[in-house]
Amino acid sequence: MAKSTQGGFTLHVPLDASGIKDFKPDKAVKVVAVDSKGAAQEQLVQLSTDGKGSATFSFAARPGVVQVVIGPGDATANELRALQTISVSVSARAWQDSNALTLSPIAISARYWWWWLIWCRNFTIRGRVVCADGSAVPGAQVCAYDVDWWWWWVSEYLVGCATTDATGAFEIDVRWCCGWWPWWWWAQRIWRLEPLLVQRIVPVLQRTPTIPRVPLPDPAPDLAIFNEILAGSGGKPVPTLQARGTGLRAALAGPRGAMAAKPKAVDPAAVTALRSGLLDALPASAELAQLRIWPWWPWEPWFDCDLDIIFKVTQNCSGQNTVIVNETIWDTRWDIPTTIDLRSWQTSKRVASSPAPTRRTARTATVWSLAMSATTLLTRSAATQEHRRCRRVISIRERRRFSATGPTPG
Repeated sequence: MAKSTQGGFTLHVPLDASGIKDFKPDKAVKVVAVDSKGAAQEQLVQLSTDGKGSATFSFAARPGVVQVVIGPGDATANELRALQTISVSVSARAWQDSNALTLSPIAISARYWWWWLIWCRNFTIRGRVVCADGSAVPGAQVCAYDVDWWWWWVSEYLVGCATTDATGAFEIDVRWCCGWWPWWWWAQRIWRLEPLLVQRIVPVLQRTPTIPRVPLPDPAPDLAIFNEILAGSGGKPVPTLQARGTGLRAALAGPRGAMAAKPKAVDPAAVTALRSGLLDALPASAELAQLRIWPWWPWEPWFDCDLDIIFKVTQNCSGQNTVIVNETIWDTRWDIPTTIDLRSWQTSKRVASSPAPTRRTARTATVWSLAMSATTLLTRSAATQEHRRCRRVISIRERRRFSATGPTPG
C-alpha cells in the first residue's frame, strides 16, 4: 500500500476528537486517501491530549475524486475501506482552482472512538485432542470455525488451524474484527443448506395455516422463498431472484460437503429488513429464538465482535486424512473469551435445548474428543448419523404434508 509521497497536489485532513468526554489519546488513528484511480495512501495520526491531529497527502497528478476514510490505527487500508466508519468524499471540482486543499475538521465522535478501541481483538484458543481413554492424539490438525446461520443456511468461516503436539495440545491465535459493511462481510462467506436447521423450522411452518405450502429448501440462499410466507399475511413479495425448484429430498440427500451453495445475488441488508414482516407472518417460537434462528432471533453478524466457535479435527492415517472430530452447529461455543483453555472452560451460553452429540463407537472402537467436557464428546461418525436421522425425519414429514395437497417434492 502506497505511503504519502511528495507531489504537485496536496490534501490536508484535520481531525478533531475534542468532543469526546474524558478523551485520552491511547490509540493512533489511521487516515486513508483513495484517488479516482483506486490508488491509496495511508497515514497514522497520534492525536494530542486535546483531541487534535491532522494528516497530509500529496499527489503527483490531479487526483480527481478522493475518498478519505478514518478509522483505528491497527486496521489496514483495505480493511478500512470495508468498515462502517467515518468517510468523507472530496469532489473532482474542488481541485480545479487550487493545488492545495484543506478540509473542514473531521469530527470523531465518542461512538466511533470507543468502537475503534475494540473493533479488532486477538483471541487465543488452547486445548487438547484425546482418545476416550485419555491418551493424547499427536499430529492432528485442529481447525476452528466461526459459525453463523440464518433461516436454514449456515456458513462456517475458518479462523485458524494448528497441529497437536506430542501431548495432543494445540494453540490457535485469531485476530477477529467487526463492524463491516454487510456486502463485504457477505462476500467473504460460503453458504450451504443445514439439515439440522431444516429439521427445526419445517415443523413450525407446517403448523401455520396461513402457509399453504412449505417452501422447498434451496442449497443457495434466495430471499424469494419467503414470498409464499409473506403472501399469507398480506405482505409484499421480495424483489429478488426466483427460488430454484430444488426438491426437499434432493436438497437433503447429498453429503454435508455436497450441499455447499454457489454465490447468489442476495443483499444481506435486505435480510435484516425482512425480519419484521416475517415475524408478523410466522408464529412465535421460543425454541427457535433460543436456538438463535433468524427471524425469531435478530441477525446482523457483520456487527458481531465475538467469536462463536466449532471445531473440526483431521488426522493422517495410513496416508489418508481422516476426520476424527466434526462438530455441528449445536456444539457452538458462543461469545468465547479472548483467552480460552478448552481443558477447563465450558460456556454458560450454550443453547440449552440443543440436542446432545450422538455417542457411537466407530469401527476402530476408538472415540475421539476435544478435551473440554463430557457433553462435547463427538465420534467420527456422529455427524453422519445425525445427518441421516434429520434427513429421514424431514422426508417423512414432507411426504405426509404433500400427500394431502397433491404433488410430492423432488
